[in-house]
Amino acid sequence: MSVMDQMIDLLVKDGAKMVIQYGSTVSNPVSSSDIDLFVIYEDSRNRSHFRVGQFDVTRVSTDELNSYISVLDPVYATEPLFTGEVVAGNPNYKNSVIDRIKSVPRSQDVVAYNLQEAVTEYQKSEHHANSNQLTDALQSLSFSLSHWWVARWYAEDHQPQPVTEVLREYDQYEFFRTIREDARIFSSNNTITLSQVETYQNRCLKSFLGLEYNSSASTATPK
Repeated sequence: MSVMDQMIDLLVKDGAKMVIQYGSTVSNPVSSSDIDLFVIYEDSRNRSHFRVGQFDVTRVSTDELNSYISVLDPVYATEPLFTGEVVAGNPNYKNSVIDRIKSVPRSQDVVAYNLQEAVTEYQKSEHHANSNQLTDALQSLSFSLSHWWVARWYAEDHQPQPVTEVLREYDQYEFFRTIREDARIFSSNNTITLSQVETYQNRCLKSFLGLEYNSSASTATPK
């Protein structure tokens, strides 16, 4: 049994309703080393995140997932569900959840939620940096970037899309990918410096202020 099969077996025995593999190991398996798993449980356990070896695991309950779907959360709903592959569980359940995501109105509440999360995650990035938790600072920064640009996307009344596609529309994907990849690299060899994190944070703020914004995206036809 492979290490992947062993991990899936452990999660299912732990009560997982569904296990979804997503991220770079699905989109670009040749160059990726870490494996992202999004795990859905039917019980009431709270959202959690942990790393075991090469596995980066996010766990949510079905109740939490329903809340994240209602606000089109890019981190805990749209990205793993739109781009991931079911490795345990019934694929029909995933398809039904995606149908629900597509029917969620792009309301002011959705936009406000994602803007607030963008601010919150940026503040977390600053806190992590000040505490010398530099890899966590980069991860929070990537979350902030995701929430900010999907908020703009839904404010323009576009249909729900994976956050990676939204970022491409606004010419922000390469920046996002660089943050994520550097976070992975730095977590393994511990070579990141505070000045590097601050450089990324400053660039993120410029992105939010429109100093690196591709104006052509704002006139795109809603998808």
